[in-house]
Amino acid sequence: MRTDSSSSSSSSSNSSSSSNSSSSDSSSSSRAHAAAAATAAAATATAATATAATAAASRSATAASATAATAAAATVAAATAAASATAAAAANCSNSSNCSSSSSSSRGSPMDVMKPQTASLSRSPPLLLYGLCFSNTTRLLQQQQQQQQQLQQQQQQQSPTNGWLRQEKPAAGMRREALQVGR
Repeated sequence: MRTDSSSSSSSSSNSSSSSNSSSSDSSSSSRAHAAAAATAAAATATAATATAATAAASRSATAASATAATAAAATVAAATAAASATAAAAANCSNSSNCSSSSSSSRGSPMDVMKPQTASLSRSPPLLLYGLCFSNTTRLLQQQQQQQQQLQQQQQQQSPTNGWLRQEKPAAGMRREALQVGR
């Protein structure tokens, strides 16, 4: 009977130790699983943060590239407009009759006014050509206005109402002197 009781006690102690070991194994495995899950969650959060940062960087890069493209397009449009304007101005100056006049006066031809500038026209940009053409045109117009005013003044002085015919007629005293000399 003693041997049975001792054997039963030993078996009960063995079963308790095995249950203790199994419980410790299960707790350690649960801790390992929890640590692995936390590590996986941290890795997922890091990956999500990296993905969001990459998306934000790509959006900012896209916006910057769009802004740069818009600025480049505006620059190209402005350059094209300036080139077309200068070309049109040069064409108008070369084809216009205002840049050269065939009228001449006693003081000299109006083309003499343009002679100092014509030497450097081939080296000048189109805008300078347009400016020279405009300034020469205004000078020619001023000269023509002055000539017209002088002609009007001369015509007024030569008109019969201003006394040229009266001055051509001898005065009364001169008639008497001429009569006395004739006698």
